[in-house]
Amino acid sequence: MSTAVSINSVSMRYGKKQALREVSLNIPEASIFALIGPSGCGKTTLVKILMGLLKPVAGSVNIFGEGAPNGVSARQTGYMAQAAALYPLLTGRENLEFFGKLYGLRGLELKERIGAMAQLVRLNEDLDTQTQNYSGGMLQRLSLAVALLHNPRLLVLDEPTVGIDPLLRSEIWKELRSLATAG
Repeated sequence: MSTAVSINSVSMRYGKKQALREVSLNIPEASIFALIGPSGCGKTTLVKILMGLLKPVAGSVNIFGEGAPNGVSARQTGYMAQAAALYPLLTGRENLEFFGKLYGLRGLELKERIGAMAQLVRLNEDLDTQTQNYSGGMLQRLSLAVALLHNPRLLVLDEPTVGIDPLLRSEIWKELRSLATAG
C-alpha cells in the first residue's frame, strides 16, 4: 500500500515551549488515522504543519510523495479546522459554491456535489440560511461538507464531530469509513 502522508522528524516550538519533538510517521493511502492525546500535546499543531498553515522549525512533510505544502497537494486535500472557517453573511449554499469554485468545480458537477454533501450532513433544509444563524453543530456539519465537496484524495479533519449529535456522528463516521475503503 502506498503512503499518503509522510512526516519526517518534525519539530515545532512556540517561543521556549517545545510543541513537537522529532515527530515521524507514515500514513498509508485508503486508511483512517487518528491523532489521540490530551489537550495541548501538539495534535492541532501537527495538523497545521501538515496543511502548510505553520512552518516547522525542523523536519519535512510529504503528501503523495511530494514535498508539502504545494499546489498539487492542496487541490488533493480536504481540510476541516477545529473552528469553522466559513463566511457568516453567506448562506450554507453560497459557502459551498464559493469553496467548490476554489477547487475548480463548476456547473452541474458543483450542483450535484453540493446536493450530495448537504444530504450527507443533513443540511438540505438549511442551505439557504445565512451561516451566522447556524448552531455550532450546523457549522461543524457545513465545514465537513466543504472539506468533502471536491472529493479529495486526502481528508484532514481536526475534531470533526465535536458538537454533532450521536446519531449523525455515527452516520458521518460510517461514510468516512466507506470513503477510506473506496480509496
